[in-house]
Amino acid sequence: MVKLSVLNGRIACACDTAMDALLVKQIPGRSYDRARRLWLLPPTHESVDALASRWPDVQVPLDILEALQKRSQRDAFEPAPAPELPVRGITPFEHQRVAVSKALHLDGPFGLFHEQGCGKTATAISLIGLLSEREGIDRVLVVCPKTVIPVWGEEIRSVADYDAHVVEVSATGVKRQRMLDHLDAVEGLTICVINYEAIGRSTPVEVALSNWGPQLIVCDEAHRIANPSTRQSRALGRLGDEARYRIAATGTPSANLPIDVFGVMKWLDSSVLGTSLTAFKSRYAIERELPGGGRMVVGMRHELMPELSEKVASISHRVTKEDALDLPERMFADPIMVDFEPQARRLYDDLQRDAIAYANEDAVVAAHVLTRSLRLQQITGGFLPFEGDESVRQVSCAKLNALREYFEDLSVKAIVFARFTAEVQAIERIATAQGLSPVVIDGSTKHRGDVVRRLQEDDDCRVFIGQIRAACEGVTLTAATETVYYSTGYSLIEWSQSLDRNHRPGQHHPVMVRRFHVRDSIDELVDRSLTEKVDLARVLMDEWRRA
Repeated sequence: MVKLSVLNGRIACACDTAMDALLVKQIPGRSYDRARRLWLLPPTHESVDALASRWPDVQVPLDILEALQKRSQRDAFEPAPAPELPVRGITPFEHQRVAVSKALHLDGPFGLFHEQGCGKTATAISLIGLLSEREGIDRVLVVCPKTVIPVWGEEIRSVADYDAHVVEVSATGVKRQRMLDHLDAVEGLTICVINYEAIGRSTPVEVALSNWGPQLIVCDEAHRIANPSTRQSRALGRLGDEARYRIAATGTPSANLPIDVFGVMKWLDSSVLGTSLTAFKSRYAIERELPGGGRMVVGMRHELMPELSEKVASISHRVTKEDALDLPERMFADPIMVDFEPQARRLYDDLQRDAIAYANEDAVVAAHVLTRSLRLQQITGGFLPFEGDESVRQVSCAKLNALREYFEDLSVKAIVFARFTAEVQAIERIATAQGLSPVVIDGSTKHRGDVVRRLQEDDDCRVFIGQIRAACEGVTLTAATETVYYSTGYSLIEWSQSLDRNHRPGQHHPVMVRRFHVRDSIDELVDRSLTEKVDLARVLMDEWRRA
């Protein structure tokens, strides 16, 4: 026989015998809590039916029955008039009101899947205020990229129409631990803002936050927990199990393939898509055996995508800019093609021949293919690191010369993204020499707000230069009407987020996107993988094997 209880919103099963445990293990979505020696099941009708078929006399806790009733009602959600949102200085959009209404209706985990520029931060701030007012929530944890911590602080102080103490935990080591240990001393609604890496890399941080006991956790840029096996995903899973409310906010819940949504949904509510990534991929994904062993997802089962979308939508609200906002047009110019100098072409071709030879070996690992492609991309940008040394040598001026010509004719403000530090530094030198008063955000920038204000408010500042990983999120650059990619990374998330830095509310002019490519190079393949949302390692292996 089994005894049932409720643990963190899941059905907890205490088994009397090994046979009972064996029967529970056959129920889909089960997991085992070793510390408590309990089997945990998703709170679904399927779980209850499975238990009843095995133990007809089992007593299902009232909390679970009430949760099932609420779960049945959520699919019947009709947008109701939202309460007045507790924000000031802005006029909420209709999609923000609908999202708040749905989140309050569900009264539980919620996916705020609003595309970049649709105001998901203000929507989350509204929900924090309303849950504090209605449910007495006074301990809120916001987890976000480190570069976005001050952005959250500024947004809450300027937008929230309620009193809240914001604790921005961007420090490290002893100072960070001291801040966390003193959270209990703060009275009233307290919003602690911390970065993902701090939680994933430090057990004391997780312990301190667990002891504090946040009742609401907001994961901003929640695609960062798309991989449920990472340390930060597991740590947030443990913290999330203890929180009454969880909000996952991201404009790209499945940036590369719909498979990416699994980790986010598992953190929100594992009863929706289950707890097993293997089982999820078996149902929804198309996989291919790799020559060196293992399997790679190469596509999705399109006939099942409506089912997957319906499940995800049951606890989330999705909106795109095209659906919700009346923004000016964004146009993509044809790539600006440049040619290598003869010596740079020979260097590039030699390295590419080595990469092609590797791609045709029997045991090829996708990660190694990307590593080899990295050096090719460094050459197209013009700078190649010395072996075993942090210094770089300039091997080409092709792109830089083309960018110099672009700057000479520049009559508006522009954003220039580049991947590598040496590229950012070279672009800054050129823009400075041409009197464009550039500002820069890279991995070392401390005061991002000051940099953004200069571009937005200083007429002399004509160019913003961003290292794409550091500047793709948390900045609004609507003073610029051109977005230029000197080079890009391989991440579709970084690419899509960077595109939206100036194509968002506050932009009143059409936006032009320009890309610099070296002809017959990896630049064209990277661009194809991003625009077509195709895995780059697969594109490279297919291209090089054909060669």
